[in-house]
Amino acid sequence: MKIIENIHLYPSPFTNETRVLRITKTLVDKNIFKNILVVASQSNKSLLIEENIDSNRAVYRVPSNLVGTSFIFKIIFFFQWYLKALFYTKSSRPKCVNAHSLSVLPLGVIYKLIYKCKLVYDAHEIETETQEVVGLRRYFSKIVEKTLINFVDNIILTSPGHADWYLANYKRINVQVIENFPYKRRHGDESQDIFREKFSIPDEDLIFIYQGYLSEPRGVKLILESFKGIDVSKHIIFMGFGELKKEIIQESTRYLNIHFHEAVRPEEVYSYTRCADVGIHMMDDSCINHLYALPNKPLEYMNAGLPAIVSNLPVMGKLINDANSGWLVKPNDEEEFRGIIATLTRQDIINKSQFTHKWSLKNNWENQEIKLESIYKSLFNLI
Repeated sequence: MKIIENIHLYPSPFTNETRVLRITKTLVDKNIFKNILVVASQSNKSLLIEENIDSNRAVYRVPSNLVGTSFIFKIIFFFQWYLKALFYTKSSRPKCVNAHSLSVLPLGVIYKLIYKCKLVYDAHEIETETQEVVGLRRYFSKIVEKTLINFVDNIILTSPGHADWYLANYKRINVQVIENFPYKRRHGDESQDIFREKFSIPDEDLIFIYQGYLSEPRGVKLILESFKGIDVSKHIIFMGFGELKKEIIQESTRYLNIHFHEAVRPEEVYSYTRCADVGIHMMDDSCINHLYALPNKPLEYMNAGLPAIVSNLPVMGKLINDANSGWLVKPNDEEEFRGIIATLTRQDIINKSQFTHKWSLKNNWENQEIKLESIYKSLFNLI
Protein backbone atom coordinates (compact mmCIF):
# COMPACT_ATOMS: atom_id res chain seq x y z
CA MET A 1 0.00 0.00 0.00
CA LYS A 2 1.16 3.55 -0.72
CA ILE A 3 1.91 5.80 2.23
CA ILE A 4 -1.46 7.43 2.82
CA GLU A 5 -1.17 11.07 3.85
CA ASN A 6 -4.89 11.75 4.26
CA ILE A 7 -7.64 9.34 5.37
CA HIS A 8 -11.35 10.19 5.00
CA LEU A 9 -13.71 8.19 7.22
CA TYR A 10 -17.06 7.89 5.45
CA PRO A 11 -19.33 5.08 6.77
CA SER A 12 -21.44 4.69 3.61
CA PRO A 13 -20.94 2.71 0.38
CA PHE A 14 -19.34 5.70 -1.38
CA THR A 15 -20.86 5.64 -4.85
CA ASN A 16 -22.06 9.17 -5.74
CA GLU A 17 -20.60 11.25 -2.91
CA THR A 18 -20.01 14.47 -4.81
CA ARG A 19 -18.71 16.54 -1.89
CA VAL A 20 -16.05 14.06 -0.80
CA LEU A 21 -14.92 13.61 -4.41
CA ARG A 22 -14.59 17.37 -4.88
CA ILE A 23 -12.75 17.91 -1.60
CA THR A 24 -10.27 15.09 -2.14
CA LYS A 25 -9.60 16.14 -5.75
CA THR A 26 -8.88 19.69 -4.61
CA LEU A 27 -6.53 18.50 -1.86
CA VAL A 28 -4.54 16.52 -4.44
CA ASP A 29 -4.64 19.19 -7.15
CA LYS A 30 -3.43 21.85 -4.71
CA ASN A 31 -0.57 19.58 -3.56
CA ILE A 32 -1.82 19.46 0.01
CA PHE A 33 -1.67 15.62 -0.03
CA LYS A 34 -0.18 13.19 -2.56
CA ASN A 35 -2.26 10.12 -1.69
CA ILE A 36 -5.74 9.98 -0.16
CA LEU A 37 -7.76 7.00 1.04
CA VAL A 38 -11.52 7.03 1.62
CA VAL A 39 -12.58 4.38 4.14
CA ALA A 40 -16.20 3.49 3.37
CA SER A 41 -18.63 0.57 3.90
CA GLN A 42 -19.37 -2.37 1.66
CA SER A 43 -23.07 -2.54 2.51
CA ASN A 44 -23.72 -3.31 -1.16
CA LYS A 45 -21.90 -6.56 -1.96
CA SER A 46 -21.76 -5.69 -5.66
CA LEU A 47 -19.29 -2.89 -4.88
CA LEU A 48 -15.56 -3.54 -4.88
CA ILE A 49 -13.80 -3.69 -1.51
CA GLU A 50 -10.81 -1.88 -2.97
CA GLU A 51 -11.21 0.62 -5.80
CA ASN A 52 -9.04 3.34 -7.30
CA ILE A 53 -10.70 6.68 -7.99
CA ASP A 54 -7.57 7.81 -9.84
CA SER A 55 -3.80 7.51 -9.41
CA ASN A 56 -3.83 9.53 -6.18
CA ARG A 57 -7.14 8.55 -4.56
CA ALA A 58 -8.54 5.19 -3.55
CA VAL A 59 -11.50 3.70 -1.67
CA TYR A 60 -11.47 0.87 0.85
CA ARG A 61 -14.96 -0.41 1.64
CA VAL A 62 -14.94 -2.22 4.97
CA PRO A 63 -16.66 -5.62 4.43
CA SER A 64 -19.19 -6.83 6.99
CA ASN A 65 -21.66 -9.70 7.25
CA LEU A 66 -23.60 -8.13 10.10
CA VAL A 67 -27.30 -7.50 9.43
CA GLY A 68 -29.65 -5.50 11.63
CA THR A 69 -31.01 -2.05 12.46
CA SER A 70 -31.14 -1.90 16.28
CA PHE A 71 -29.02 0.51 18.31
CA ILE A 72 -26.98 -2.41 19.74
CA PHE A 73 -26.37 -3.73 16.24
CA LYS A 74 -25.06 -0.34 15.13
CA ILE A 75 -22.63 -0.25 18.06
CA ILE A 76 -21.31 -3.71 17.15
CA PHE A 77 -21.15 -2.75 13.45
CA PHE A 78 -19.08 0.37 14.13
CA PHE A 79 -16.80 -1.44 16.58
CA GLN A 80 -16.03 -3.96 13.82
CA TRP A 81 -15.74 -1.14 11.25
CA TYR A 82 -13.23 0.71 13.46
CA LEU A 83 -11.05 -2.36 13.95
CA LYS A 84 -10.99 -3.28 10.25
CA ALA A 85 -10.24 0.30 9.23
CA LEU A 86 -7.35 0.54 11.69
CA PHE A 87 -5.95 -2.81 10.57
CA TYR A 88 -6.16 -1.94 6.88
CA THR A 89 -4.33 1.37 7.39
CA LYS A 90 -1.81 0.11 9.97
CA SER A 91 1.17 0.79 7.69
CA SER A 92 0.04 4.35 6.94
CA ARG A 93 1.32 7.46 8.62
CA PRO A 94 -1.47 9.95 7.94
CA LYS A 95 -0.82 13.65 8.30
CA CYS A 96 -4.55 14.29 8.54
CA VAL A 97 -7.75 12.31 9.13
CA ASN A 98 -11.20 13.62 8.14
CA ALA A 99 -14.25 12.30 10.00
CA HIS A 100 -17.32 12.84 7.82
CA SER A 101 -19.90 12.05 10.50
CA LEU A 102 -20.25 11.85 14.26
CA SER A 103 -20.38 8.05 14.07
CA VAL A 104 -16.73 7.92 12.97
CA LEU A 105 -15.44 10.86 15.02
CA PRO A 106 -14.30 8.50 17.83
CA LEU A 107 -12.18 6.63 15.28
CA GLY A 108 -10.79 9.94 14.08
CA VAL A 109 -9.72 10.72 17.64
CA ILE A 110 -8.05 7.28 17.89
CA TYR A 111 -6.08 8.00 14.71
CA LYS A 112 -5.04 11.37 16.11
CA LEU A 113 -3.81 9.85 19.37
CA ILE A 114 -1.92 7.04 17.62
CA TYR A 115 -0.36 8.99 14.74
CA LYS A 116 -0.27 12.53 16.20
CA CYS A 117 -2.01 13.72 13.03
CA LYS A 118 -4.43 16.56 12.41
CA LEU A 119 -8.15 15.81 12.80
CA VAL A 120 -10.78 17.54 10.67
CA TYR A 121 -14.46 17.10 11.50
CA ASP A 122 -16.07 17.31 8.06
CA ALA A 123 -19.65 17.28 9.34
CA HIS A 124 -22.20 17.31 6.51
CA GLU A 125 -25.06 18.07 8.92
CA ILE A 126 -25.75 19.25 12.45
CA GLU A 127 -24.98 15.71 13.53
CA THR A 128 -27.01 15.66 16.75
CA GLU A 129 -30.07 17.45 15.33
CA THR A 130 -31.13 15.29 12.40
CA GLN A 131 -34.52 13.67 12.03
CA GLU A 132 -33.08 10.20 12.65
CA VAL A 133 -31.24 11.07 15.88
CA VAL A 134 -33.88 11.09 18.65
CA GLY A 135 -34.39 9.97 22.25
CA LEU A 136 -31.47 8.21 23.94
CA ARG A 137 -29.51 8.21 20.72
CA ARG A 138 -29.62 12.03 20.64
CA TYR A 139 -28.72 12.22 24.33
CA PHE A 140 -25.62 10.05 23.95
CA SER A 141 -24.71 11.64 20.61
CA LYS A 142 -24.58 15.06 22.25
CA ILE A 143 -22.30 13.72 24.99
CA VAL A 144 -19.97 12.10 22.46
CA GLU A 145 -19.76 15.17 20.23
CA LYS A 146 -19.29 17.59 23.14
CA THR A 147 -16.47 15.44 24.52
CA LEU A 148 -14.62 14.62 21.32
CA ILE A 149 -14.93 17.98 19.61
CA ASN A 150 -12.11 19.18 21.86
CA PHE A 151 -9.73 16.90 19.94
CA VAL A 152 -10.70 18.41 16.58
CA ASP A 153 -8.29 20.81 14.87
CA ASN A 154 -10.81 22.16 12.39
CA ILE A 155 -14.54 21.82 11.74
CA ILE A 156 -15.64 22.22 8.13
CA LEU A 157 -19.37 22.63 7.50
CA THR A 158 -21.59 22.96 4.44
CA SER A 159 -23.82 25.85 5.53
CA PRO A 160 -23.44 29.21 7.31
CA GLY A 161 -26.50 28.23 9.37
CA HIS A 162 -24.80 25.04 10.55
CA ALA A 163 -21.69 27.05 11.43
CA ASP A 164 -23.73 29.48 13.53
CA TRP A 165 -25.30 26.56 15.40
CA TYR A 166 -21.96 24.93 16.23
CA LEU A 167 -20.44 28.23 17.35
CA ALA A 168 -23.44 28.87 19.61
CA ASN A 169 -23.29 25.40 21.19
CA TYR A 170 -19.55 24.75 21.61
CA LYS A 171 -16.73 26.88 22.95
CA ARG A 172 -13.21 27.31 21.60
CA ILE A 173 -13.80 25.61 18.26
CA ASN A 174 -12.40 26.50 14.85
CA VAL A 175 -15.24 26.50 12.31
CA GLN A 176 -15.04 27.03 8.55
CA VAL A 177 -17.71 26.84 5.85
CA ILE A 178 -17.12 25.20 2.47
CA GLU A 179 -20.39 25.29 0.57
CA ASN A 180 -21.40 22.58 -1.91
CA PHE A 181 -21.22 24.81 -4.97
CA PRO A 182 -20.76 22.87 -8.25
CA TYR A 183 -17.92 23.44 -10.69
CA LYS A 184 -18.44 26.32 -13.10
CA ARG A 185 -21.14 25.77 -15.67
CA ARG A 186 -19.72 23.89 -18.65
CA HIS A 187 -20.50 24.86 -22.21
CA GLY A 188 -20.19 21.73 -24.30
CA ASP A 189 -22.69 20.05 -26.59
CA GLU A 190 -26.05 21.13 -25.22
CA SER A 191 -28.13 20.10 -28.20
CA GLN A 192 -29.33 16.81 -26.69
CA ASP A 193 -32.64 17.00 -24.83
CA ILE A 194 -32.34 13.86 -22.73
CA PHE A 195 -35.66 13.86 -20.87
CA ARG A 196 -37.87 14.92 -23.79
CA GLU A 197 -36.35 12.19 -25.93
CA LYS A 198 -36.44 9.46 -23.27
CA PHE A 199 -39.99 10.14 -22.04
CA SER A 200 -41.49 11.55 -25.29
CA ILE A 201 -42.32 14.90 -23.71
CA PRO A 202 -43.62 17.52 -26.18
CA ASP A 203 -41.48 20.62 -26.72
CA GLU A 204 -44.19 22.95 -25.42
CA ASP A 205 -44.60 21.09 -22.09
CA LEU A 206 -42.68 22.13 -18.94
CA ILE A 207 -40.27 19.78 -17.18
CA PHE A 208 -39.68 19.96 -13.43
CA ILE A 209 -36.95 17.89 -11.79
CA TYR A 210 -36.26 16.54 -8.33
CA GLN A 211 -32.85 14.89 -7.99
CA GLY A 212 -31.37 13.21 -4.96
CA TYR A 213 -32.52 10.88 -2.21
CA LEU A 214 -36.16 9.83 -2.63
CA SER A 215 -37.62 10.14 0.87
CA GLU A 216 -40.55 11.84 2.56
CA PRO A 217 -38.46 14.30 4.66
CA ARG A 218 -37.02 15.63 1.37
CA GLY A 219 -40.56 16.49 0.27
CA VAL A 220 -40.74 13.76 -2.36
CA LYS A 221 -44.17 12.49 -1.26
CA LEU A 222 -45.55 16.02 -1.37
CA ILE A 223 -44.14 16.54 -4.88
CA LEU A 224 -45.50 13.22 -6.09
CA GLU A 225 -49.02 13.87 -4.79
CA SER A 226 -49.05 17.40 -6.21
CA PHE A 227 -48.26 16.32 -9.75
CA LYS A 228 -51.08 13.79 -9.75
CA GLY A 229 -53.64 16.58 -9.72
CA ILE A 230 -52.36 19.12 -12.25
CA ASP A 231 -52.32 19.56 -16.00
CA VAL A 232 -50.40 16.78 -17.75
CA SER A 233 -48.39 19.40 -19.64
CA LYS A 234 -46.43 19.91 -16.39
CA HIS A 235 -44.04 16.96 -16.01
CA ILE A 236 -41.97 15.88 -12.99
CA ILE A 237 -38.76 13.85 -13.31
CA PHE A 238 -37.58 12.06 -10.15
CA MET A 239 -33.90 11.26 -10.61
CA GLY A 240 -32.24 9.38 -7.77
CA PHE A 241 -32.63 6.48 -5.39
CA GLY A 242 -34.24 5.79 -2.02
CA GLU A 243 -37.19 4.39 -0.14
CA LEU A 244 -39.85 5.95 -2.39
CA LYS A 245 -38.35 4.72 -5.66
CA LYS A 246 -40.77 1.79 -6.01
CA GLU A 247 -43.84 3.97 -5.38
CA ILE A 248 -42.68 6.56 -7.90
CA ILE A 249 -42.17 3.91 -10.57
CA GLN A 250 -45.65 2.55 -9.89
CA GLU A 251 -47.24 6.00 -10.18
CA SER A 252 -45.32 6.69 -13.38
CA THR A 253 -47.28 3.88 -15.01
CA ARG A 254 -50.57 5.55 -14.02
CA TYR A 255 -49.82 9.23 -14.71
CA LEU A 256 -48.45 10.51 -18.02
CA ASN A 257 -46.64 13.44 -16.38
CA ILE A 258 -44.76 11.49 -13.68
CA HIS A 259 -41.39 9.96 -14.66
CA PHE A 260 -38.52 8.17 -12.94
CA HIS A 261 -34.86 8.17 -13.94
CA GLU A 262 -32.08 6.28 -12.19
CA ALA A 263 -29.36 8.28 -10.42
CA VAL A 264 -26.40 9.19 -12.62
CA ARG A 265 -22.71 9.62 -11.88
CA PRO A 266 -21.69 12.99 -10.34
CA GLU A 267 -19.87 14.04 -13.51
CA GLU A 268 -23.08 13.48 -15.51
CA VAL A 269 -25.48 15.39 -13.27
CA TYR A 270 -25.12 18.71 -15.09
CA SER A 271 -25.84 17.18 -18.50
CA TYR A 272 -29.13 15.78 -17.21
CA THR A 273 -30.18 18.67 -14.97
CA ARG A 274 -29.89 21.25 -17.75
CA CYS A 275 -32.53 19.33 -19.73
CA ALA A 276 -35.25 20.33 -17.25
CA ASP A 277 -36.91 23.72 -16.89
CA VAL A 278 -37.29 24.08 -13.11
CA GLY A 279 -35.65 22.35 -10.13
CA ILE A 280 -37.51 21.38 -6.95
CA HIS A 281 -36.32 20.82 -3.38
CA MET A 282 -39.13 20.73 -0.81
CA MET A 283 -37.25 19.61 2.31
CA ASP A 284 -39.46 19.65 5.42
CA ASP A 285 -38.88 21.52 8.70
CA SER A 286 -38.90 18.45 10.94
CA CYS A 287 -35.53 19.11 12.62
CA ILE A 288 -32.99 21.82 13.38
CA ASN A 289 -30.60 20.38 10.82
CA HIS A 290 -33.10 20.99 8.00
CA LEU A 291 -33.80 24.55 9.14
CA TYR A 292 -30.18 25.60 8.71
CA ALA A 293 -29.14 23.33 5.84
CA LEU A 294 -27.92 24.48 2.44
CA PRO A 295 -28.57 21.37 0.30
CA ASN A 296 -26.47 20.89 -2.81
CA LYS A 297 -29.45 20.19 -5.09
CA PRO A 298 -30.72 23.79 -5.41
CA LEU A 299 -27.10 24.81 -6.04
CA GLU A 300 -26.86 22.28 -8.87
CA TYR A 301 -30.16 23.48 -10.35
CA MET A 302 -28.99 27.08 -10.43
CA ASN A 303 -25.59 26.14 -11.82
CA ALA A 304 -27.37 24.38 -14.71
CA GLY A 305 -29.45 27.48 -15.42
CA LEU A 306 -32.66 26.34 -13.74
CA PRO A 307 -34.70 28.47 -11.36
CA ALA A 308 -35.82 26.51 -8.30
CA ILE A 309 -38.90 25.98 -6.16
CA VAL A 310 -37.80 25.35 -2.57
CA SER A 311 -39.11 25.26 0.97
CA ASN A 312 -38.90 28.64 2.66
CA LEU A 313 -36.41 27.53 5.32
CA PRO A 314 -34.02 30.12 6.83
CA VAL A 315 -30.85 29.34 4.84
CA MET A 316 -32.20 27.71 1.67
CA GLY A 317 -34.94 30.33 1.35
CA LYS A 318 -32.41 33.15 1.75
CA LEU A 319 -30.29 31.65 -1.02
CA ILE A 320 -33.16 31.72 -3.54
CA ASN A 321 -34.51 35.06 -2.35
CA ASP A 322 -31.12 36.83 -2.51
CA ALA A 323 -30.41 35.45 -5.99
CA ASN A 324 -33.98 36.16 -7.18
CA SER A 325 -33.76 32.76 -8.82
CA GLY A 326 -36.97 30.97 -7.92
CA TRP A 327 -40.05 30.63 -5.75
CA LEU A 328 -40.47 29.94 -2.03
CA VAL A 329 -43.14 27.68 -0.53
CA LYS A 330 -44.11 27.15 3.10
CA PRO A 331 -42.64 23.84 4.30
CA ASN A 332 -45.08 20.92 3.96
CA ASP A 333 -47.70 23.10 2.24
CA GLU A 334 -48.91 20.92 -0.64
CA GLU A 335 -51.68 23.32 -1.65
CA GLU A 336 -49.33 26.30 -2.04
CA PHE A 337 -46.79 24.15 -3.88
CA ARG A 338 -49.39 22.80 -6.30
CA GLY A 339 -50.66 26.32 -6.91
CA ILE A 340 -47.22 27.55 -7.99
CA ILE A 341 -46.70 24.56 -10.28
CA ALA A 342 -50.14 24.99 -11.85
CA THR A 343 -49.73 28.69 -12.64
CA LEU A 344 -46.08 28.84 -13.76
CA THR A 345 -45.56 29.79 -17.39
CA ARG A 346 -42.51 29.48 -19.61
CA GLN A 347 -42.08 33.25 -19.49
CA ASP A 348 -42.04 33.16 -15.69
CA ILE A 349 -39.24 30.60 -15.89
CA ILE A 350 -37.26 32.64 -18.44
CA ASN A 351 -37.54 35.72 -16.22
CA LYS A 352 -36.02 33.88 -13.25
CA SER A 353 -33.45 31.92 -15.26
CA GLN A 354 -31.57 35.06 -16.23
CA PHE A 355 -30.45 35.45 -12.62
CA THR A 356 -29.04 31.92 -12.28
CA HIS A 357 -26.13 32.60 -14.66
CA LYS A 358 -25.15 35.73 -12.72
CA TRP A 359 -25.26 33.70 -9.50
CA SER A 360 -23.16 30.82 -10.88
CA LEU A 361 -20.33 33.15 -11.96
CA LYS A 362 -19.70 34.03 -8.31
CA ASN A 363 -20.79 30.85 -6.57
CA ASN A 364 -18.86 27.84 -7.83
CA TRP A 365 -16.47 25.18 -6.57
CA GLU A 366 -13.47 26.97 -8.09
CA ASN A 367 -14.02 29.78 -5.57
CA GLN A 368 -14.54 27.31 -2.72
CA GLU A 369 -11.24 25.64 -3.66
CA ILE A 370 -9.41 28.85 -2.78
CA LYS A 371 -10.93 28.79 0.69
CA LEU A 372 -10.27 25.07 1.14
CA GLU A 373 -6.61 25.42 0.14
CA SER A 374 -6.20 28.27 2.62
CA ILE A 375 -7.77 26.23 5.44
CA TYR A 376 -5.37 23.31 4.96
CA LYS A 377 -2.28 25.47 4.45
CA SER A 378 -3.12 27.25 7.68
CA LEU A 379 -3.69 23.89 9.41
CA PHE A 380 -0.16 22.80 8.47
CA ASN A 381 1.42 26.26 8.90
CA LEU A 382 2.21 26.52 5.19
CA ILE A 383 1.06 30.13 4.91
